[in-house]
Amino acid sequence: MKQIDINGLIPYEYDIYKREGGCSVLFYVPYKPFLAIENTVYIDACYIASNAAYKTTERVCGELRKDGVECFLKPAFDYKSAVCSLSGAQGKNTLCYRKGSGCFFSIGAFNVSGFEVKAPVSKEKPVMPCSGCDKCVKVCRTGAFEGGFIPERCVRHYSFSVDEAPYGILKSFTQIIGCSLCREVCPANKEITAEEMPPELKEYLNADNFINVLLNGDLRGFAEFFGGNYCNRNALLSSLIVVLANQNQKERLQKIFKREYKSQKINAAIRYAEKVMENNG
Repeated sequence: MKQIDINGLIPYEYDIYKREGGCSVLFYVPYKPFLAIENTVYIDACYIASNAAYKTTERVCGELRKDGVECFLKPAFDYKSAVCSLSGAQGKNTLCYRKGSGCFFSIGAFNVSGFEVKAPVSKEKPVMPCSGCDKCVKVCRTGAFEGGFIPERCVRHYSFSVDEAPYGILKSFTQIIGCSLCREVCPANKEITAEEMPPELKEYLNADNFINVLLNGDLRGFAEFFGGNYCNRNALLSSLIVVLANQNQKERLQKIFKREYKSQKINAAIRYAEKVMENNG
């Protein structure tokens, strides 16, 4: 089987997962979490890294196809398990951990058929980072780790479906996509320090500006930062309503409430917010 060398095409560390008739390339886009800023909507930096992984995959596959290499962007296998078997490990939250990055990286992956990809310089597989300290178990507000990881109890599971989330889960929404608590306390991430948002992102996610963005429905700027997969106006606005309610930001909520909505997600979020405000008095 003919061998190809992708060193230089991918600006990140990568592994090769061999399979019949070809292989899968797995690469890792590291990132640092953002510091929370007052009056700014918090969205996890992992979604920016995920967008970078997708763009890199498209670019690399495009270059390889020019040389007659057959590529597929979405490998049909559990690539998280593959990462753990090659150069990482898996924590109680089911996220992959790698030496030097903790779990603060996004995975890019694509298949190559009919060719063998030259493997990168081998790395020593890190020791499994989970020491059983149970810090993630203790910090989780929704009991997602009780008796093993239960996705249906994790806030991240409901980021785009607040209309299906139990009241207790909604009370734990602090950012409009996902949750970071278990990663923040994990000893495997102790070397990773949070950083400031880039100025242009901070300006875009200013709470008042972002509310206007969602009310007007133009998400081109959002797609540029976070990728098209998360450009769901109804899901983003419904999550934002829940977060604003939990922060008791009545004035901003009233601006949103002035409009009527057909979306089941948004109306479910509004009912939740009204209940929270009523309880807060």
